[in-house]
Amino acid sequence: MKIKTAYLYPLMLLILGAGVVLFTQLTKEEKTTPAVTDGMPQDDIHSALPPGGDAPSKANVNQNYLNMVNDLNAKIQANPADTMSMRELAELYYAGHKVEEAFALYNKILEKNPKRTDILFELTQYYYDKKNYAEAEKVTQRILTYDKNNFRAMYNLGSLRIAQGDKEGGRKQWQMIIEKFPGTEAAKLAEENLGKI
Repeated sequence: MKIKTAYLYPLMLLILGAGVVLFTQLTKEEKTTPAVTDGMPQDDIHSALPPGGDAPSKANVNQNYLNMVNDLNAKIQANPADTMSMRELAELYYAGHKVEEAFALYNKILEKNPKRTDILFELTQYYYDKKNYAEAEKVTQRILTYDKNNFRAMYNLGSLRIAQGDKEGGRKQWQMIIEKFPGTEAAKLAEENLGKI
């Protein structure tokens, strides 16, 4: 049975994209993975969101969500250097489907400290979600200028290259991770996905 390449390439990109998202979620630097019940994580941010997964609107936003947003905004106004509150608010916005507001806050944090790789990873995810792979790659390269041995960024770089059609570049990137960081989660994912290219 012959498989048409017109079906194979989109399937491979979907699998690789899922790998980037999975890897990003599995290796969050300053977060823990919340328990999931009925498709919604049980953490402070998501518990304040309306049930059912609908995008927040004035009609369905939980008062707790609004209180959290207001409290964080007040903290930021009182102390404009409070990047921890900015990050919490950005995460709250992102979870509440206010992606542009989250993006603006992430950039404010980077204005204060451009080497925050945790925030750079969030921006990589932002651009990846928007299918702006070239910009996601630029941000990933920026992470690697600050931390040249960041295997998570290296893995993402391979995935982004493949998403842009550079299968050989992605393959080389992943092979390098396997050789340089054996036994890491990135190496395992790279090994697993090399056979799918």
